[in-house]
Amino acid sequence: MKNQLEELRERVGTLFQLRQMEEIIKLLPDDVLKEYKDSELYCFRAQATHVADEVLEYANKAISADPENGSAYFVKCNALFQLKDYEQAIVNISTAIKLEPSNRFYYKIRALVLNQKGQFEKAIEDYS
Repeated sequence: MKNQLEELRERVGTLFQLRQMEEIIKLLPDDVLKEYKDSELYCFRAQATHVADEVLEYANKAISADPENGSAYFVKCNALFQLKDYEQAIVNISTAIKLEPSNRFYYKIRALVLNQKGQFEKAIEDYS
């Protein structure tokens, strides 16, 4: 039998797959997020908004809730990339890679950031 948190994660995950971002925002107001303090829910909420500062705020909360959640650092990297803070974007995606070294997608993202910074040789290494 699933508990409330598992049910909420499942529902939000389905909404995310369906790209129903407004519904995620409605389902995860700040009081609900504070109640659960769940890294995964913070990540979903971060990705549901398209305002970089808000994404960064929720990504930081996701990291605080679970510093071992690689996807939280990935989400933070995306916000930092939007804000053109490429150095910190690299730091965060590199942390995601350390936590989940088999996630090839993270390497591709780091390569994109490195490419944006003009660090083409390092970017090529991550693409390989």
